[in-house]
Amino acid sequence: MGLFQVEVTIGSTTRGPAERVTATVIPETTYSMFPASLLRRLGVEVWEYNRWFDIDGVEARYDFGNAHLTMDGRKLPCAVIFGPEGHYVVGATTLQSFDLRLDSASGSLVRR
Repeated sequence: MGLFQVEVTIGSTTRGPAERVTATVIPETTYSMFPASLLRRLGVEVWEYNRWFDIDGVEARYDFGNAHLTMDGRKLPCAVIFGPEGHYVVGATTLQSFDLRLDSASGSLVRR
């Protein structure tokens, strides 16, 4: 199965500005990641600066915060990484928060 994409609306608060984007679902990734420029423009606050390791084990340092994400008709606060430009990823913690899983047979997100 190829990459699966989903529409996600990202905002800093339940009433603040928000933007709809297309993100790749990668259940093997712990946290969701969106471009730092987008998160900052929307007013998402940084909680901490942390180190992360990419798939090759190379260390990278990114800001980490909390954004309100809307998927599957629901809006919830989710931990996000302030990533590089072009990185729109929905990870496992976001899927768990929304009680969703990727159904490989249908290639869609379904309720657990």
